[in-house]
Amino acid sequence: MKILYIANGLRYGGLERQLTEIIKEMALRNNKIYLIDLHKAYPLTSSVKQYLSQEICYIDRRKSRIPFSLLKIYKLCKQINPDIIHVMDSFSAFYAMPIAKLLRIKFINGAIRHAGVSSGFEYKWERFLLKSADMIISNSKAGLDFYGLPGKVLYNFLNRNRFQTTKASLKRIVMNANFSDYKDQLTLFKAAQLLFEENKIELVSLIGDGKNRAFYETVAKTMGLEEKIKFLGYIDAVENELLNYGIGILCSTKKYKEGVSNSILEYMGSGLIAIGPNIGGIPEIIEDGYNGFLYEPENHISLYNKINYVLDHQSKMGEIRNNAYKTLDNQFNPNINCNLLDNWYETLKNNNN
Repeated sequence: MKILYIANGLRYGGLERQLTEIIKEMALRNNKIYLIDLHKAYPLTSSVKQYLSQEICYIDRRKSRIPFSLLKIYKLCKQINPDIIHVMDSFSAFYAMPIAKLLRIKFINGAIRHAGVSSGFEYKWERFLLKSADMIISNSKAGLDFYGLPGKVLYNFLNRNRFQTTKASLKRIVMNANFSDYKDQLTLFKAAQLLFEENKIELVSLIGDGKNRAFYETVAKTMGLEEKIKFLGYIDAVENELLNYGIGILCSTKKYKEGVSNSILEYMGSGLIAIGPNIGGIPEIIEDGYNGFLYEPENHISLYNKINYVLDHQSKMGEIRNNAYKTLDNQFNPNINCNLLDNWYETLKNNNN
C-alpha cells in the first residue's frame, strides 16, 4: 500500500515524534511510505529518511503563496498516486483535504492531539477539516468528545526498547515540556519551592524550549530558585536524560486539556513516577495511585501533596512502576496500535464509498 504523510515540519515535539514512529512502523509492515513536508528540514527529519520510498518533498508554505503550494502538492500526489493521505495537524489538513477530494484519494485527518483548547472560528475551522475526512483519528477519547465527532482512537505509543530503568533518587524531579502558553511550569515552581524549603527534594530540571522560557527563568530567579531549577533546553535523546530523575511531572493549564502525552509515556517507560494533571486525556493514561498520580490542574498544593506522598511512601513505588510498565505494554504498545492503524488503512483503501 502507498501511504503519503503530509507534515508541517518535524520539529521536536510530541506530535512530530509520534509521526516519525508511525512512519517507521508502517514501513516495517511493507508499505511504501512518502512524506511531503510543508516546512524546512528539522532534526527529526533525518530519523525517517531510510524508511521512505523516495526523498522527502519539501514545500515551504511560508515562502510560497497558498495556490502555488497546492499546485505543487497536487502534482506530487498525481505522481505518487497514494492509496491514503494521512495528516496529523490542521495546517497539513488544510492543504491535503482539497487535493484528496479532487483526486479521490482516501484522506485521514489525525489532527486531534488535545481535548479542548480551540474556540470560536478556530474550533469551527478545525471541525470542518475533520468532518471533510474519510476517517478521523484522535490520540484520546477526550479529544473526540471535545469535537463531538465519530472517529478512531489511536493512542500515542512507546517503544520500550529505547528506555532503561532509572535508579535515580525520587528527590530529583524533571518536567519535559515546551514553554508555551498552555504549559504551566509556574505551578511546579510553587510546589517545588515548598518542597525545597522542607529539604525534601534536591533538584528540578526542565527539558524543552519555547517563547516563554526567558519569562520562567526570571520567575525562578525572583523566587530564589535559580540554583535549584535547571533549564536544559531541547534534548534529542531524552531517554538518556530521564535516567537522572526519579519523578516526572507534566503541568498544563486548565484551558489546555492535553491529549495523550508522550512525556507521561516516556516517564513511565524510564521507571520514573509519573504525575500529571487530572484533565483531558491524561486520566486515560494515569490511574491515580495505580500507575502514577493525578493532581488538580493549576493547584500547586494538590501537586505538592502528590509529590509528598511519593516521597513519604517510597516502598510502594516499585509496584507503581510495575503497573506503569503493564499499562504501556497493554495500551501504548507500538505493535498493537500500528496493527490497528494498518487494518484501518486496509479497510479504508477497500471502501469504495
